[in-house]
Amino acid sequence: MTEEANPDVLLQAMRDANETLYELVQLELPNFTEKDFYAAFILPTRDSGTPSSLQLRDDFLANQDTMSMTEGRLSVIRIGCAYIGEAITYRLRDRRDQAWKCVAESNYWLGIVLSTYYMTVPQQRLHADVSRKGALGKLAKDPKQAEKSFIKQCWDDWQDGKTHYKKGKAGFARDMLAKVEHLESQKTIEDWCRDWEREKQILAGTSSILPAD
Repeated sequence: MTEEANPDVLLQAMRDANETLYELVQLELPNFTEKDFYAAFILPTRDSGTPSSLQLRDDFLANQDTMSMTEGRLSVIRIGCAYIGEAITYRLRDRRDQAWKCVAESNYWLGIVLSTYYMTVPQQRLHADVSRKGALGKLAKDPKQAEKSFIKQCWDDWQDGKTHYKKGKAGFARDMLAKVEHLESQKTIEDWCRDWEREKQILAGTSSILPAD
């Protein structure tokens, strides 16, 4: 089957979100070029992981009451862009489940900022939830992928020192098997741990913002 007959739906979803986010930036910053947009909103997170989507989200939630409308919109747009930067990284590492989740979260924040132009608060929440659920629905069809995402979050907590496992990867993997329903292989989870360790050491170094098909 040719590439045209089997398009990369994930890549197209990333491009669509990226295009809309740039259009929204232009509404607030008319003189912002596409190059400016990539340099300020996409590349930092894609290349170094900083600022992360969660860092930007927490900053926005802590300071939103003191922001002007323009500041608030740009902050929300920046969150959505960070998720796209993270999605690019995950896609390059063949972590498509995590990439889809990032696209879903980007669409959620995209829905929030879009709604500020023409919706009431209840409508904003509904619009944003629908945007996110559209992408999450694809992921939800595979329970093993959902469980892998859960295990990745637990692994992140372990690496951050929030949890401890005396027997390293083996102990972590055994604990995870007791918490999920569909995964059965301890070795698979240990292999994921090794993959995630390698990923932490690798920057998403690639010349293009959104790679070609």
